[in-house]
Amino acid sequence: MIHLRSLFSFLVFVLLLVSCGNNPLDVDVSDIKTDVKFVQVDSVFSSSTAAGRIKFNQSFLKSFPELYRFTYEKGLKINTRIDTTFSNQLTQFYSDPYIKEVEQELKKTFADLSLEKKQIQEALKHLKYHFPKAKQPNHVVFFNALFSYNAIATNDDIGVGLEWYLGSGNKVVKKLPAQNVYEYMKQGMERKFMVRDVIFQWVYAHIQAPTESKFAEDMVSWGKLLYCIEAAMPEAEKAIICRYSNEKYKWAEDNEKQIWTYFVDQKLLFKSDEMLKLGYFNEAPQTAGLPKESPDRLGQYIGWKMVRNYMDSHSDLSLEQLVKVPFAEIMQAYKID
Repeated sequence: MIHLRSLFSFLVFVLLLVSCGNNPLDVDVSDIKTDVKFVQVDSVFSSSTAAGRIKFNQSFLKSFPELYRFTYEKGLKINTRIDTTFSNQLTQFYSDPYIKEVEQELKKTFADLSLEKKQIQEALKHLKYHFPKAKQPNHVVFFNALFSYNAIATNDDIGVGLEWYLGSGNKVVKKLPAQNVYEYMKQGMERKFMVRDVIFQWVYAHIQAPTESKFAEDMVSWGKLLYCIEAAMPEAEKAIICRYSNEKYKWAEDNEKQIWTYFVDQKLLFKSDEMLKLGYFNEAPQTAGLPKESPDRLGQYIGWKMVRNYMDSHSDLSLEQLVKVPFAEIMQAYKID
């Protein structure tokens, strides 16, 4: 028989264990509604007649004009304003041998996007929970953007270039010319990053845009952005939040102290040279000045770790309040075990 004292001690231990494992960002969004609509433009056009394409073109111009024109006119160089020109140019587009191959891979790989749609809806609900006054997108639109972007946000909508998520090993990705699409870019063309990229672009455009100031302020600003993504996707792996492979994320975790020490020793924190900062915040094969095994964008990563560290001791702070906290306050509270 278990004694009452032993039973009580055991229950306290279990409760502590459970509470330690709780994610404070894992909030209940079951009552939150989102009205986002999903549209698969490429699959509509690729399976339509010439008359049908003209009809859909007019419809899309009304539904999400800025996103649609950007993708087709600026990206694909297809005139959407004159019906006959549009129809002819779209026919030429789909007649190209390489594009035919891309289309085949898109249909095979993305025959079912129900999981991504559900995850995007859940992420938008989480954003609405944390930022109830922030704008929500009207549409998430799936395109074949011919590798012109992975995801992009306008004032009202989000576009997704599906071809960007075919996988680094896909034959059409391997055929991309190395002088235009570098190998490290191909390595990131994985489906697992799609939802993260959608949310990243919306947060970047409407909630938390990075600053263009001194290195330290930019670092914390990027950290706030990544923390917002984490809040929108609380069940996602941390490597996904950072858009790293598992190996690259582990390298960053194992070397956090060394990365921070390097930033301090190199006196980077109060530098404002935009060209210098590119090597620490932008996509690249690795982070400037660090070993070739390092992931890129480690300035973003350290900023995210700073924000997470700050929120560990300010759990009562809302995300709306967090984005307004001065960078110096967050940076001064940063501690590495």
